[in-house]
Amino acid sequence: MVDVSEIDGRKTLQLWLKDRPKDWSVWIAHRAAMRALPVVWSLLRNTFSPPGDVAELQILRALLVSDVASLRPTGQIRRAARSADAAADTVAASLTDDRTAEISNAVAHAANAAVQVTGHVANAAANAAGRVAYSTSPEEVWNAVRWDCANLVESGFDKPWPLWPQNKGPFYREWRQLRLVLSASGSRQQVEDDASRIPQDWSFWVRWYDAALEGRPLNLDTLEKIALIPAETWDKGPSEVNCIIAKFQEGYDAGAVTPLAKASTFEFAFDPIKHWMKLIGFESDLKSIDNPEKVAAFEKDVQELLEQLEDFTDYARDALGGGNQRSPVLSGAEKLAEELRRACDRKEIRVMALIQKGAYFNGFAQELDAEQVLGPTLARMLEDVIDHVRRVSATHLASGLVRLGPLKELELGERSPAEVLARIKAAWKTVEGEAGSEFARLSPEGEAAFNAMLDDLEELESLIEAAPTEAREQRLRKRFAERVGAFASTTGRYVEKGKEHAPKATNWVDGLIKNYKRMQSMGDIIEWLEKIFGGGPPPV
Repeated sequence: MVDVSEIDGRKTLQLWLKDRPKDWSVWIAHRAAMRALPVVWSLLRNTFSPPGDVAELQILRALLVSDVASLRPTGQIRRAARSADAAADTVAASLTDDRTAEISNAVAHAANAAVQVTGHVANAAANAAGRVAYSTSPEEVWNAVRWDCANLVESGFDKPWPLWPQNKGPFYREWRQLRLVLSASGSRQQVEDDASRIPQDWSFWVRWYDAALEGRPLNLDTLEKIALIPAETWDKGPSEVNCIIAKFQEGYDAGAVTPLAKASTFEFAFDPIKHWMKLIGFESDLKSIDNPEKVAAFEKDVQELLEQLEDFTDYARDALGGGNQRSPVLSGAEKLAEELRRACDRKEIRVMALIQKGAYFNGFAQELDAEQVLGPTLARMLEDVIDHVRRVSATHLASGLVRLGPLKELELGERSPAEVLARIKAAWKTVEGEAGSEFARLSPEGEAAFNAMLDDLEELESLIEAAPTEAREQRLRKRFAERVGAFASTTGRYVEKGKEHAPKATNWVDGLIKNYKRMQSMGDIIEWLEKIFGGGPPPV
């Protein structure tokens, strides 16, 4: 019996899989081929002129069918896998570049594994993994295969695993470059230096691969519908198939909004007199303060917290040099105090803003060596304020805390905070430029709120750059990721509500709203931002 640690090539993998469930081999084959997708897709785009899009699509088809086959191996799916295997084989046979052909054959083997009888499926999986390893990065590919095998032994299919054991794998740079090209093809700004290629909407395939990288599977029912698209339709190319996929997604997503998309800091309402979008709170966030007694208790607690926070701010400003020396914790305290003053008026309660500013203040306080910077007395005072903030949030703002939860699941991964911030600024510049035409413009207060969120992101990015230890840097990166999510979901909500009062909204805005409602990860957020600044509405 071969041990997982001994798997280092086709033969040892085949022996390890030989007496194990068939669906394990299908899963291993699919994941091995998926790891090489950025490489083979880039190679195919450089190899063919149209109808090369069809070759790309057939490779994607074989990978998607093998994905579904590992989880839902019905008779229909096995027949679809047999057809996809043949189509991928045809693509591979037409290629003259050995590396591209080898990876395309690996994809074909992944689809082939789904139709093999038990005695041969392990061989198909081993061939898929072996061809990928030989053509790309052997050491890292076999390490990932061993990781897959160990995960199967530990928990089977109970947990969706990321595609690579660490980070996004050795081909993530290729994927990032390819994503930019693919994302641009669905926006107003098309790639004009390649007039021979017809722009196509590859957004589903980008989402699908991003989800695979992060171990976040898409809806299996929708994937099965796509896998069962007839072979003759796949032969017509992406303009036909991707349109059908978009309709499948519309059917699944109709009215659906992901929890991340609901984590907006503000709700927006149209002012018919001034013709702008003003900031308001979400009614659903006020469930915990929905009767006179609860309102009175909330106002009493908020007033006490505000007084305590103002006292701390005054003392801290003196301790830090009369205001000449700024500290993130002092800035956080002042911004929270400003929101609390607003909340003293029942009509101006913005629950998410209160929660987020409280969380920011708490985060900055945790990063501060309070006794050294402020002295022991002020340090204890700071601890008391933080405890009070937590009590107010837990007692009165529970519904908002639940809605905020998805932000805490966001991770930057290997992404550069500076690059993410640049994308956010570029996207927001586009949104500002279209305000008043594609969606109703913001009130001055709304503009100030978005600018404050951008300022917070800039401040965090600077702190990350100057972080003295890796542990502090990781904590700051986590906080930065949460704020990116808050900014994106709030921007999406503004675009959605503002479009209802736009003088001439176009399909571009409809596409932005649809994709914003589907956001589930940092990858989705980055893709959405790129769709904004990479294009904009089509020219009139």
